[in-house]
This record gives sequence, structure tokens and C-alpha cells, in this order.
Amino acid sequence: MLRFLQPVARRVEPGGFRSHRVNALAYSRSPSVLSTLGVLLLLCPAVRADEISLRNGSSLTGRVLMVQSGSYVFQDDAPRGTMQNIPKAAVRYALYDDPAQADRVLGIRSALRHAEGEASFVRLLPTRPFGQAILEAVQNAHASIWVSAYYISGSSTSPIKDFYTALAEKAQQGLDVVVVSEYGPGTSARVREATYNFARELEQSGIRVLFMSGYRILHKKMILVDSQIALLGSANLTMAGTLQSDEMNVEVRSPAFVARMRKDFESIVASAQTANAANQKEKL
Repeated sequence: MLRFLQPVARRVEPGGFRSHRVNALAYSRSPSVLSTLGVLLLLCPAVRADEISLRNGSSLTGRVLMVQSGSYVFQDDAPRGTMQNIPKAAVRYALYDDPAQADRVLGIRSALRHAEGEASFVRLLPTRPFGQAILEAVQNAHASIWVSAYYISGSSTSPIKDFYTALAEKAQQGLDVVVVSEYGPGTSARVREATYNFARELEQSGIRVLFMSGYRILHKKMILVDSQIALLGSANLTMAGTLQSDEMNVEVRSPAFVARMRKDFESIVASAQTANAANQKEKL
């Protein structure tokens, strides 16, 4: 039996997509609402109006009166609100103020009714919030930090500079800090060289750095902290990935979910090589 906790914030429907996202903190009996149903539980500040975020960077506030197959019927919050049809193709996402309306539109409760297990906290993290989230997660780590990244690169710019500094500090404090990155033939020589050189810097600070160099490119980007937190998404752990590029990531706080991610990471580590071994293989 699903139970929403207060405050229940807004529901999100991405424009043009079928996946449904919920802004709420929920209890159910499922170890993973996320992986089974594709439903994300998000926390957002409470609002008093619906909001539509457009792909051109602007946003509208008011009321979503109806959701049609290809558009939103929307009335803005001006004194004499204008009614308009907004094509879903022009929408990044829609935020609903009214939980009941969100449930009617998205079918949230019927989807979550199949779930069972522990409470999970999840939030969406665009580029800059992701940079701050990974820094805070690493700074607050107590036991382990496991990182899988396609591309790693140092920078003199925060937050990525501070992220790698925090990784080094945690390794020196005795935490289990492991970074696995890509070094295979499918990756450009420029990226391989930059990643390898930076990996040697990380190794000198006590971080265990491994490389994948098989025929399949390691494109998984995830950070697992203390068996409690998983951060994953599109961003590389670079200055661009945390400051400049248009990225989308998620933070998941669920021991059951993270446990499955850890098993996947362990399988990656079992096939990975040290930086020296990967470099020697490349020269053969």
C-alpha cells in the first residue's frame, strides 16, 4: 500500500515522453520502484501554480487545463489569463501543483501500486546541481566511493576541482576510493591520453584507478557512496560535464537500489586493468 508523505510537492511529466516522473517522497513495499517501473520520486519546493518549462529555456506559470495527445491546454497566471495550446515537442517538462491532477494525468498511483519495499529518495540533477551533489556526497562519505566514468579530467574550476580534491582526501583518510574509466580502442587517442595522464595524478593521491580496454566501450557514469547513494546519468566527470554541457542525472538514496549498482560495479572491476597494464596493452 503506497503512502505519500507530506509535503507532497509537484509531479513532473516530460514533454514528448511516455515515462512518468513524480515529485514526492513515497513509501511502498518494493525494493526498487525506479528500476521496475521507471518512476522517479523527486523533491521540489512547494508551489501554487503549474509550470511548463520550454525547450527554448523559458517557462510559463499558470494552470494545465487539459493534456491532449500532442499538446497541453494551458492558461497563464495573468489577471486575464490567456489560454493556449502548447505542443509537447516544445516542452521539456511540466510541473503540477495539484497532486490529484498529476495522478489523473500520469497514472502515478496505479503504477506505484505494483511496488513494494523501502522508501526511496530520488532527485533530478541538471548540470550544475549535479556538480554540487557529487561534491557534497563525496565530502560526506564515511566508508567507500566507487566511480565509473567514461572520461575523467582535472580542472582548475570548481566544482570538479573540489570533487577530485575531496576524492583524494577521502582516499588518504583510508576510505575505499576506486575510479574505473575507459581506455579502449573505441575511444579517441586524445581522450585516452588525457584520461591516462590524469589517472596517474589520482593514483599518486592514493586513489585506486582502473581502466576498461576491451572492445566494448565503458560508457557507464555512476558514483556509489557508502552503499547508500547512487548518482548516475549523462555527465562525464569533467569541467564541462558539471558546469557547461546540457546534462541530466539522478541521485538515488536507496540501499536496495545501490546494492544492485554495487554488483554491477564489482563486475566492472573484475574485468578492469591498472593504468600501467592498460597503457602497455595499448602499445602492443
